[in-house]
Amino acid sequence: MASETPRRRYFPGNGIARVLSFTVLAVLVIAALAYGALRWADSDSGRAFVARQIPGIKTEIGLTVHVDRIDGSIFGVAVLHGLTLSDPKGVFAEIPRLELDWRPLDLVTKTFTAKRITTPEMRMLRLPQLLPSSSKTFFPDFEFAIGRFRIDRLVLEAPVSGKRRVLAVGGNATIHKGRALVDLTVLTLGETAKGSGDTVRLHLDTNPDADKFDVDALIAAPAGGAIVTLLKLPAPLDARLSGDGSWRNWVGRLDASLGGKPIAAVAITGTNGLFTARGTASPGAILIGAPARLLAPQVAIDASAQVNNGKAAITALL
Repeated sequence: MASETPRRRYFPGNGIARVLSFTVLAVLVIAALAYGALRWADSDSGRAFVARQIPGIKTEIGLTVHVDRIDGSIFGVAVLHGLTLSDPKGVFAEIPRLELDWRPLDLVTKTFTAKRITTPEMRMLRLPQLLPSSSKTFFPDFEFAIGRFRIDRLVLEAPVSGKRRVLAVGGNATIHKGRALVDLTVLTLGETAKGSGDTVRLHLDTNPDADKFDVDALIAAPAGGAIVTLLKLPAPLDARLSGDGSWRNWVGRLDASLGGKPIAAVAITGTNGLFTARGTASPGAILIGAPARLLAPQVAIDASAQVNNGKAAITALL
């Protein structure tokens, strides 16, 4: 009698162990490939490759970015050389050197995180002519956390502001999980590198979930300055927006004058995201031609805006 061949006995655990083994092996291979890709991306050839790919990024508004060279680490502190910004008609801004201390992997979660963005000089050759956007949100569908932003010399060439002007720009911005925190300062620089003209200051801190709303803005634009020239105003402009309270209950006002004469006196209130503005304005002092005659000498303002999840629905009566 022939002996029977012993049957192999299979246990459910064997299949599970094999699956786990293959899974672990696959994860290790993917991790090794990812690590190698990251190391290569941070090499000279990798940074050159990234710089070549940047102009291929298409935006809805027609903005194109070009970079000649990237030094440092693209995953930490990077120095971008020969940065240009273009619209459909060509280059409108040049930044010879930009230092960027950022965390690019945060982009996976639709968050732009940067400890520092600084440049010694940025040249605006002309005003950009970008395409209209279909977005209806007040804030972009992206979160930002910028610790420090600084342009030592923002050069506005003659096509931008009538004649060559130099500004200094600094600030920070955070738009994260419903909170918007923005601080911005813009000063016109003279030959002595001290503030000698236009001044723009903005502080905004809003967080509905924490019942937080604080805003303070100032514009001081002397005759012949960049702002007066850009807006084609006939006299110096001074404006101030301030108030006190919280997201649930905020009371403020906007006052503006042109050449020392009041052109706006508007009371503003905010209640859980519903903002109302009531007062008077004299837009005829700024406008020219038929619009100036139509809105002269003064108009009453009665407007409201409902802000919710980054969107604003505005109604106004003049």
